[in-house]
Amino acid sequence: LALAHVLEPERGLLVVTSSPWVAVACQTKGIEVLMLGGKLSAGGGISVGLDTEAQLHDLAADMAILGACGLEAAFGMSSDDALEAGVKRAMARAAAATVVLADRSKLGQRARHRTLPAAAIDHLVTDADPAEVEDLRAAGLEVHHA
Repeated sequence: LALAHVLEPERGLLVVTSSPWVAVACQTKGIEVLMLGGKLSAGGGISVGLDTEAQLHDLAADMAILGACGLEAAFGMSSDDALEAGVKRAMARAAAATVVLADRSKLGQRARHRTLPAAAIDHLVTDADPAEVEDLRAAGLEVHHA
């Protein structure tokens, strides 16, 4: 959602999201949005389930930008909810590159459900200090400090 608030309209930009809040934030800025449908998860507030995942099956995206509940070099990215993890995996499969947004409180944490192995993540955007992400960099993630 924080990223949606700073996005600017750009020719050809289409945001595909399972989050109603991200959809509204983008739409109010004039950014084209494709809202994925499905059951709204109680914890994360995103559309989840097999119907949501199926909508992503035939999509070709440049980039999947995913939030993480936890991120460890050995375990990878994790989510608190199994259905949310499934949607995030489907988003990553549909994209040419996968970006994870995670503040320092999520690093070194392991949530209940593995979402993606570290090898499936191309970029990490974080507020953590370089020393805090050295293991993730060693696992192959390109780290960007924000």
